[in-house]
Amino acid sequence: MRQRRVIQIALAALLTVALVPVAWPRTVLVAPEVTLTVVDSSGQRLSGICVWEYWAHYSVETIDHSYLVRSDTLGRAFLPQRRMRLSKLGLWLGNLINSVEDPVHSHYGPSSYAILRGPGLVGESLPLATASHRVVMRPEPDQPESMKQRLLHKCEPD
Repeated sequence: MRQRRVIQIALAALLTVALVPVAWPRTVLVAPEVTLTVVDSSGQRLSGICVWEYWAHYSVETIDHSYLVRSDTLGRAFLPQRRMRLSKLGLWLGNLINSVEDPVHSHYGPSSYAILRGPGLVGESLPLATASHRVVMRPEPDQPESMKQRLLHKCEPD
């Protein structure tokens, strides 16, 4: 009876030692710190351009987080680093759930990008992990007025 109890305690200790590294959360980078310089096609820096940053860790989240900032008087927009706490077990379970729920359209891992808009100007959607730090704004192509209003509705003049 005593030997059986010792074996149970030893197995419980072994299981705990094996699971703690997998279940203990660690801090992971989701979006890098980026300073974008916004310019027009002639290289002139643009102030007041709206920069939307979106980020998510798709292994454990399904909805993007967002942050809006305007370029300053020197045409710079600072996007801070985004981190989250995540365990390996949570990561594995999140990937498994994503694969089961929607195997064709599943997304995995961290993702971050920025979208830039200004009055009559548009910048490209930039993946922040590989983004150039200089963004050239171009004239916005002709679009229906309702679309233009939708793009700028969050970024009206101060």
